[in-house]
This record gives sequence, C-alpha cells and structure tokens, in this order.
Amino acid sequence: MGKNILNIQRNSVPPSQVLTFSNVLNVVHNSGYGMRFRKPKIFLIGFNKCGTTSLHKFFRNQGLKSAHCWLGMRYLALEAVSHTDVLNVRRVFSDWQVFSDFTFLKGKHFVEPLDMYPIWRQAFPDAYFILNDRPVEDWVKSRMFHKDGDFLRRFINHSGCGSIEAANQWREKFSAHRNDVLSFFHNDKRFCHFMLGEDSITKVVNFLCNDYKLNEEFFKEHNAREAIY
Repeated sequence: MGKNILNIQRNSVPPSQVLTFSNVLNVVHNSGYGMRFRKPKIFLIGFNKCGTTSLHKFFRNQGLKSAHCWLGMRYLALEAVSHTDVLNVRRVFSDWQVFSDFTFLKGKHFVEPLDMYPIWRQAFPDAYFILNDRPVEDWVKSRMFHKDGDFLRRFINHSGCGSIEAANQWREKFSAHRNDVLSFFHNDKRFCHFMLGEDSITKVVNFLCNDYKLNEEFFKEHNAREAIY
C-alpha cells in the first residue's frame, strides 16, 4: 500500500513541488484512507472560467478525487441534469469528492446546471459548497476568448444571437446566479465565497481544514488569460 501511495503522489505533484513525507500523509488523509465515500463532498458552483481548472488541479494533486467537466467517462453537466432526486444524486456522485465545471455546449445542446445546488445540499448535508467567483466583466471577456473564441462561436451557433447579445446574456445569468447563491447559503457555515484574484487560497484551505489537509503552495493558475479584448 505504501509503495502505491508513493507512486500516486509522485505522479500527481507538480514539478515545482517537493515530495515530502507530510505531503504523502496529506494525500492519504484526503483520500479517506481508501474510503473516499466517507469524506464530505466539495461542490464548486461557479461558472467555467472562474478558476475551475486551477482549483480542480489544486485538489487533485493533493489526493482528492476530482471530477472536472467529466465524471469518469461521462460529461459532468449531463449527469447532473439527468439525476434530480436525492437517491440518484447520491449514487451518481458517490465515488467522487470534488465537482467543478458544470458546462456542456455541443451543437444545439447547452446545459449549465449550476442552479441544482439545493438538491445537492439535500443529498449531501455535510458537503462543502464554494462559489468560485470573479468580476463579471473579467469573466465575460475570458469566456469570449475561451479556446481561442471557439466557446463563443459554439454559443452563437446554439443561440442564434450575436456576440454582443451573447455577452449580455452571460452577464445577466452570472449576476443572477451569484445573487441566488449568496441568498441561499446566507450564514451557511459550509459555504465559501472565493473571489479569484482577490482572495488568497488560504481562505479555501482554512474553510476545509476540519476535513481536508491542504497545502496552499499547490495552488497555481491554469488556463489563465489576460482579460482584455
């Protein structure tokens, strides 16, 4: 078992990090000592282009089983919208610990079930919820450039609107989602509002410290793009 854990840790630690005994212990602790289903779930309920990749890798590289865009071989967003009752949610999400990037856009099919957090809260009363957030204008610009503009092109093809209307729709949805989340989780001790670029990752580390041992030095920016036209 010890040899397997060491191999997992060597493969997951970024080149800039040093493998230490404490890191191995943290990986073992975060993995639930082989029983991940006993660890509280962590739902990142912010949109894509709000640090989802950076947070996903931050958790994954420290031993958590993180579903980012994909849930195994299935799209996370499609699995989420297909399971709307408590028992099925528990079954589908049972083997994973962290969930992020609930966006699926292909052809005329666009789903983004970030508003399903009430059923996820009901299914997992001990789960942690993180609203990964950023200034809305920075987010809109970043989303427009996502995959060299391919996401915007696919959204225009899906919606039939132009780029200006697409940006306006995104702004409206983004602001409404933020307000709804902050209202729903008001005074919820298992909720964290994390502002990318403003808050230190220490905020997330401290938020999860009762159940997870995380090293803030593992947090690196991925897929970052300067928010300019």
